[in-house]
Amino acid sequence: MTDKHKFDSKERVLDYFNKRTEETVIELEKEIGRNNPSKMTQALQPRIKESRDSLMRSIEQEAVRDKWKSEKLVYINLLVAHGANVAMLDFRNRIWPYDYMSFSRRVGELWESFCSLCFHKSARENLVLEIPPLFADIRSGLSNELFEYIKSLPLSTAQKKELCDYYKKVWLLVDAGEIKLELDMHVKINKERYNIDFKSGFGSNEKGNTNRLLVVASIYKNIIDPSYKNLILVRSQEEDGNHYLQTLKRSGLWEVLCGKKAYSKIYELTEIDLAKWIDDNIDWEKDLSAQTFQHLKKSDLLKYLKW
Repeated sequence: MTDKHKFDSKERVLDYFNKRTEETVIELEKEIGRNNPSKMTQALQPRIKESRDSLMRSIEQEAVRDKWKSEKLVYINLLVAHGANVAMLDFRNRIWPYDYMSFSRRVGELWESFCSLCFHKSARENLVLEIPPLFADIRSGLSNELFEYIKSLPLSTAQKKELCDYYKKVWLLVDAGEIKLELDMHVKINKERYNIDFKSGFGSNEKGNTNRLLVVASIYKNIIDPSYKNLILVRSQEEDGNHYLQTLKRSGLWEVLCGKKAYSKIYELTEIDLAKWIDDNIDWEKDLSAQTFQHLKKSDLLKYLKW
């Protein structure tokens, strides 16, 4: 059971996740042992998420029962998410100190989840979360449409068959790689549809992901519906972006918004001022343990915590 006053302050939320995660670590040490940090962290992270989600469900029930205002529910859900994020960073670093690659990847995951919460918890009446289409369905519909068109052409049966065979060969090339149309967030606001991808930043290894994003956006805009609005929201400032980010900006397929502009777009879409919430509530130096903060500072990783 939750106490409705227990989770309305950051100090109590941080204390709860610290104690809950400490209990989890003790259990995992008995199950796995202290000498296997990789296996320990792999097991720890989903358990922290499970604790977070369980707490959020309990709070949601309390909010419905006591008829909370939507602003209060959003505020406490963001506190809970932040508390879980702090626990993930602290305890993971205690078990297995972060390096550049693992920390940048982890922050990207946490920031994406944190921003997504605004869409999941938004009280905006005309905001609807959508299920992205399956590529197999898009392919099937497009194939049927083209085969019907080929049948209608004034060509011989052999020529029609040859055209169909060439079309199938093209699909063989496409099928050599997986095309997944699901992005981080899909929403409909009034009659506008938005496909949203959250990015913590752009590194030197983003070529494959950039190509996929170009293909996916092209399918949405050129095959499914040209009215789709494709957005990439980036945590870091644009001056920190490399040529992969600029490639996406110049493509005409994506609207790319970085830093403060990304938060402004989240506010526009969800009516939740996440930037203000972060300014008012997050202080990584105080929220993280001194050990974790000093390690991140020494390793030049604090730049990833500029949310």
